[in-house]
Amino acid sequence: MGALRSTKELKTLIIRSVEPCLLLNADAFVESAIKSGTGYIYVPRALIDVYRTATNWTVYAAQFRAIEDYPDICAPEVWED
Repeated sequence: MGALRSTKELKTLIIRSVEPCLLLNADAFVESAIKSGTGYIYVPRALIDVYRTATNWTVYAAQFRAIEDYPDICAPEVWED
C-alpha cells in the first residue's frame, strides 16, 4: 500500500519539481479528495499535459492545476532563521 493511499484528508498535492514525478500506482490517492474530484494536484504549467498523459497519473487528469495560477496556495515557502 502506498504512503498516501489511505489519506482521506489529502486535498492538495503540490509538486514543484521541474521533471515529472513517477507514480508507481494509479490507486495512490484512492481514498482522498483528489480521487473523488474535490482535491487538486498543482504542478508547473509546463508539465500539466505531461502529467495528464503520464502512466498512472491519467486517472487524475482533471485534478491538475498550474502552480502559477494559484500564488495564494502554491507560493514558495520562505524559511527564516
